[in-house]
Amino acid sequence: MSDLPHPRHRPWTDGALAALLQWRHSLFWTIAPAMFLTSCLTWLTLDSIATMSEDGRLRDALAPARLQPALRQALQTSAPLLTTLPQALCTDMLELLAERVLATPMADRTGDINSNGFVRAAQEGRLAVSLRAQDGGGCRFGPGPLNNPLQQQISAAANGIVELPDGWLSVTTVAAPNGMTLTAGVHILSPWAKITRPRLFGISLASFILCISLVVALVLLMLLIRRIERANRAADAWTHGHLEKRINDQGKDELSRLTQKFDLMADATVGLIKVKQALAAAEERNRLARDLHDTAKQRAFALNLQLTALREMHQGDASSARLADAALSLTYQLQQDLTGIVRRLAAPTIAESGFRTVLTEGVEALLAGSRITPSITLSSEFEAALSAAPEVSQQLFMIAMEAVANVLKHAQACTNCRLEGMQDGDLYTWRIADNGAGLANASSVTKGMGIANMKLRAASLPDGDFALLNGDDGGAVILVTFRMML
Repeated sequence: MSDLPHPRHRPWTDGALAALLQWRHSLFWTIAPAMFLTSCLTWLTLDSIATMSEDGRLRDALAPARLQPALRQALQTSAPLLTTLPQALCTDMLELLAERVLATPMADRTGDINSNGFVRAAQEGRLAVSLRAQDGGGCRFGPGPLNNPLQQQISAAANGIVELPDGWLSVTTVAAPNGMTLTAGVHILSPWAKITRPRLFGISLASFILCISLVVALVLLMLLIRRIERANRAADAWTHGHLEKRINDQGKDELSRLTQKFDLMADATVGLIKVKQALAAAEERNRLARDLHDTAKQRAFALNLQLTALREMHQGDASSARLADAALSLTYQLQQDLTGIVRRLAAPTIAESGFRTVLTEGVEALLAGSRITPSITLSSEFEAALSAAPEVSQQLFMIAMEAVANVLKHAQACTNCRLEGMQDGDLYTWRIADNGAGLANASSVTKGMGIANMKLRAASLPDGDFALLNGDDGGAVILVTFRMML
């Protein structure tokens, strides 16, 4: 079996087949026939209504009772001349007479290609005027060969309207006192005959309507499918976790309103996920705070007691006493660090309480028991920008905590710590300053872990920059600048 050749896979063939199968089951084949039939029926209905209305008008205008007075008057004025003219001139005179009497009633008001108009009817042999004398002579106007029904009715010199399968005939006959007879016959097409007869470039109105309906249906369907495909691409992006994708259909129809609701649903989902993430983070912080409080902090407290007892046991040994004192100092510092960590972990988040509230509580907790008085000044524009950018708020908060901790540890004779947030256009400034002795050696200070952490946090901000310098009025100043477009 291993010697049998394996079938060759052609990815492009498989992809084309999959696309063809998807196209076969697409919305196109569901909507296109309905749109095509709707368009056809609309065109046919409107044209039929207009044609039927025009047909009724023509029946009234071409009724023998309406045409006889006009034909009689024309015959009375032209009969003496018609009897003396040669055959060719007699035909021309009948053409003028027919145009004067029939052109106005036969004017087609439907706006189509004038299938029942005077000129078209004459060209197709559906209009004729015949003049007969008592001696059998006379002439006839009708450029095209007369069709059989019209020939029969004109030859019979009948009066009235005759119904035919493809329309109706109107034949009107008048007699002059000199024995001459004038007969006018018109074959009017029915609405269905007008639709199916070849017209411009040999194309019937029905074929023209079918073509136009197909084009209209395809154009409208492609526009609809393109909008649906845009919604489908957004849905695919959502299923792969890209919830920032939006359909952005700005129309006002039913489909637009539906897709706009989908966009709102995606916004709500993103908000819900952020809330759940914040709750999960808060729960994790509380768990870590409880664990540190119940384990590491208690063990540090026990270590402090044991070191105190060890120092009491070796009071006579000066070197052991110094070592015990140093260990106790480190243990005390460890307890203070753990207390600060537990307090920060258990504190409310910025998203829960707001930047100003969390910052105030954090700074006051750090400076509690010291001689340093904090002051916080935030412009309304600065606060509004931070409320819209929680990740920036978190970085500024951590920079402030580290800076205030440094003020507490290193600022000599410091009594005030000022935190200021300002905004100028898209430039934002975060300033922490004290009124201590300032920086004696800025290069050595900037090498510490705390300063390095603050630099990294400032660099993570958009166009962020960090500076540590001496203030104009003494003391040290930490200056963080960044840019945001809201």
